[in-house]
Amino acid sequence: MDIIERLTQAGRIAPVGSPSQAAVCSLVNVVEVIAAEGATAIVKLDGERGTNRYTVIISGGRLGVDFYRGDGDDLRKLLEEAVVFYDEKVWRPTNDSL
Repeated sequence: MDIIERLTQAGRIAPVGSPSQAAVCSLVNVVEVIAAEGATAIVKLDGERGTNRYTVIISGGRLGVDFYRGDGDDLRKLLEEAVVFYDEKVWRPTNDSL
């Protein structure tokens, strides 16, 4: 029995495959692509905090001096905000002449 299965059976974690978990996994895959382009990505889980338990930071690489930092209790939302930020700054730059 692997660790995930054991923890699920013990009721410590939700069953793997929930829509929220699938979204987080997909977003982590995108963050890995961002890191492969030279950015630094940090996902921090702080069990000592009562609120804002998660911190997500994307910096460096093609962002230059720009960076994303978000603190909150919804990891999926923070990862999505970070990916959207990177997309808008790097992958899909706006054309100011429009």
